[in-house]
Amino acid sequence: MELKKVAIIILYDSEMRFLLQHRSNDAKLLPNHWAFFGGEIKENENPEDAVRREAYEELNYEPKFPQLVIEQDFKEDHLNGYMYVYTDFFESDKSLLALQEGQGWGWYKESEMSGLKMIDRDRQIINLIICYLSKQKKAIRKTNENSELEKRLSHLAREIRKMIIEVACKSKSAHVGSSLSCVDLLVSAYFYELDINKDNWDKRDIFILSKAHAAMALYAVLTLKGLITKDTFEKYYQNDGSLPAHLDRFTVKKGIEVSVGSLGHGFNMALGMAYAYKLKKDKRKVFALIGDGESQEGSIWEGALFASKLKIDNFTAILDYNNLQGYGHPREICYFEPIMDKWRAFGWQPYKVNGHNFSEIIAAFEKPHNEKPKIIIADTVKGKDVSFMENQLKWHYYLVTDEFKEKALQELR
Repeated sequence: MELKKVAIIILYDSEMRFLLQHRSNDAKLLPNHWAFFGGEIKENENPEDAVRREAYEELNYEPKFPQLVIEQDFKEDHLNGYMYVYTDFFESDKSLLALQEGQGWGWYKESEMSGLKMIDRDRQIINLIICYLSKQKKAIRKTNENSELEKRLSHLAREIRKMIIEVACKSKSAHVGSSLSCVDLLVSAYFYELDINKDNWDKRDIFILSKAHAAMALYAVLTLKGLITKDTFEKYYQNDGSLPAHLDRFTVKKGIEVSVGSLGHGFNMALGMAYAYKLKKDKRKVFALIGDGESQEGSIWEGALFASKLKIDNFTAILDYNNLQGYGHPREICYFEPIMDKWRAFGWQPYKVNGHNFSEIIAAFEKPHNEKPKIIIADTVKGKDVSFMENQLKWHYYLVTDEFKEKALQELR
């Protein structure tokens, strides 16, 4: 049996109609059948060149962006070979096409092909092409949706950073740099990943800010989520207010899950809650955000061992890795690199992201646990988006004066 390599071109229009040719009764191959345009690949010719040549010779058409969709062996009674199937979106005037080989042709939707005389292989090719184009459309739609989502999250993050600067100035509170570094992580969690609904509070996902000195960031997020009033937020860390510099679960009715201040404690409380839900077969997810300085606490690693041993795969930790803690760089105080390898060795599923890139953060939320607790190691910048605060250790403790506030807000406009 003759072995041939063939190149096939399938044109489709905006209504998902496919161009087919009808072979004459005296055709050498597939007489009186509906089939595709294309032909044999010549010696020293690559498949794309062949499909361009065939499209021009048979249709007087030059494909714009032929996409290779199928590449596989085929066997028929009359032919044995290897085929390359290309698609191309046709958006020009159809009257410009010119059938060059004297055969009939037509544009058909999938539903209209059932009455046509076609071999099974060609019907299978159409099904594969339709699946491919459907996936392409979904990918394009998802890209567009993600673009809109990222714009919305970016806007929210900027507003939250403004809120942090303003309330820090009003309250004369420290930890501004720490709060700014985790904003994008909190925004991604609360406005994308977490299932938190005030009307179905008992079924909510759980989020715990273990690095509780960044409380201003969480308070601002909860304010935009409608769980804390604006008036309550604006009285943060003041004598007539209720919100402390570190988290106290009794200060608001909803939003603060546990009282946290001592580093390492929130992480383990979150793990305990996740394990309890797992035992109860409760589908809720639990998240905890920890700091890099906090990762030097022994309790963090005790929890890490506990979680992997019990396969607490409904738990996600997020490491705000801004590479600055209260008294310097982590490597100068208690070095814990290689951090990915350490978490992996402790039995976790680690992922590393740019902690200010929403698409990377979201993708990490969606990645599998693989029956393990998961950690997202997020590279961040202390004091993010305020140039004179970025990567500056002093903004772990410095206070925001009126002058600093105006300068920062100018940059955040």
